[in-house]
This record gives sequence, structure tokens and C-alpha cells, in this order.
Amino acid sequence: MFKKVYIVKVESDSKEEKDDDESPWWMTLLLEFLPSGTIVTLNIFIPSLFKFLVYYEKYTPNFILTLTLMRTIFLRLASLVVLLFTVYQRIRGCESPYDGKCVSSNSGCSEQIRCWETYVGQQLYKLTLLDLLIMAANTFLVNMPRKIVGHKFLRGTRIGEAIGGIEFEIPKHVLDIVYGQTLCWLGMFFSPLLPAVTCIKLVLTYYIKYFDCYMNTTQSSQLYRTSRSNSLFITILLFSFVVTIFPVGFSIAELKPSISCGPFFVLPTIWSEVVQSY
Repeated sequence: MFKKVYIVKVESDSKEEKDDDESPWWMTLLLEFLPSGTIVTLNIFIPSLFKFLVYYEKYTPNFILTLTLMRTIFLRLASLVVLLFTVYQRIRGCESPYDGKCVSSNSGCSEQIRCWETYVGQQLYKLTLLDLLIMAANTFLVNMPRKIVGHKFLRGTRIGEAIGGIEFEIPKHVLDIVYGQTLCWLGMFFSPLLPAVTCIKLVLTYYIKYFDCYMNTTQSSQLYRTSRSNSLFITILLFSFVVTIFPVGFSIAELKPSISCGPFFVLPTIWSEVVQSY
């Protein structure tokens, strides 16, 4: 009698857990893209805040360029570091394997984190695609309607000049390319096809920005010295490369590989394969 009651209770609990796990597809999709969507949203609105603050800080034009670039690149790199640190905290909750599953006292071990290399690659892959989509949407759905309204319907008015007067900001567009390259460096170990996707993205980026420069925007009112700007942009690119070395190197040398997938699951670290090979 007690055995039958126990069986009924277990089946009832399993059914309740199954019902709780079922959720609408749009909710699942929203949760999947929530981290990358949050980062992309911050990258859109916070630089505008930086530009607004610089206007009241009364710096020289050259220092404004340097300060804005430093603030923007710090924001983008910091958001990536926070994402990786969050994934690292969840990985630390998965410690001991049991029948291909993760057994831990913490509840942070999910099906995705059991294959954390794939999960990290997916997050950076989503960021790459969302960055391209936001760039295209800003060009064709924001700047182009602004140009049409400002120069066709409100031409000759102050409102039309404010709406349609869009300058081609060279630092912003260069930082977009540096950010895309940073995502490629971070994700190429976890997602081997990401460099190919980045190459396709760069080709599309060229034509999107060419259209934006030719059709939507005007020449920048601020003059940039080519030699100074090039050295500054290369320095930022080098700094981004150095920053990406640490998380990738740490994951190879220190983190335990996934316990449920991958070719290194029997090794203490991925670097152990290199040591054993020699």
C-alpha cells in the first residue's frame, strides 16, 4: 500500500516538474537572447550618454575624441567581461559528474552549463549576429527615415535640420569594427566557425556603412588627423587583443573541461592535452 502511494507521488511530482518546465517558445527565445540583448542595448544607449556628457565637459576636440573612445571601448569590454564572469560563476557550480549529469549542492548547474564551451561560443555567436542586425536596423530603419523626413518633408526648417542632420562619426564606426574583431578573438576557440561568420559580417558591414555614408549622413564637422587617429585606433585594437587573451588562456589552462561533451572531458584541463602530446 505504501509502495503504491509512493509511486503515485513520484509520478505526480514528475508530472508537475514537467508541466513547470514547459514554457512558451517566445519566452524560451527571449531568455536565450536576454544576455546578448542586454549587452547590445547598453552599447547603443550608453555611448549617447557619453556624447551628451562630453558636450558639457568643455574639453579640447582632440581630448574629447580620446576620452570618448576610451569610455566606449571600456564599456564594451566591461560588458563582455561581466558576461564571461557570470558564465564562470555558473561553471563553478558544476563540479562532479554522475552518469553524464552534474551533481552539485548548488542549483546553478543547468543543461547548457554542462557543455560550457558550447554555451560560451553560442553567446558570442549571438552577440556577433545581433551586432550586425542592430547596425543594419540603425542604417535602414533609423537613419534613412530621418534623412527622408528631414530633407524631404521638413526641408529648410530647424526641426528638419535637427532630424536630418546626421554626421558620419568616424570613431563610432571604427569602434564597431574593433568590437566585432574582439568578439571574434574571444569566440574563435569556443566556436570554430565564428571567424568565417565574422568575415562575412565584415563584408556586409562595408556595404552597410558605405550606404550609410553615401545616402544618410554628411561629412563630419570635426577634423581628424590621419596619423594621430590611426595610431589611436591601433592602440585600442591592441588593448582589445590583450584583454581577450586572459579569459581564453584561463579557460584553456585552468578550467576543467565539460563533463558531458567535448574531446577533453576526461582531462583536468585542456592544456593537459598539449602537455601529454609532448
